[in-house]
Amino acid sequence: MSNSAVVLNSSFESFNLASPILKNIEALGYTQATPVQAQVIPAAMAGGDWLVSSQTGSGKTAAFLLPLLNQLFQTPMEVLFLGVRSQKF
Repeated sequence: MSNSAVVLNSSFESFNLASPILKNIEALGYTQATPVQAQVIPAAMAGGDWLVSSQTGSGKTAAFLLPLLNQLFQTPMEVLFLGVRSQKF
């Protein structure tokens, strides 16, 4: 990823995020991804490692968390809780 690249008109819908995520993004009033989000979200959703250095307030946290949340929405509950047992405390 080049830090000189500028990505314009990147809507969150273009990232194919799960419907509940998109609804909450919209409810919060966000319509367009920031340039760092437009570059990082597709790369993160494709897998692999990535390193981002950007100014405070540029959207790095959402760029990291949205793909993570999306993966959780797409993972069957049985897999998420595989091996977890109810315990009495």
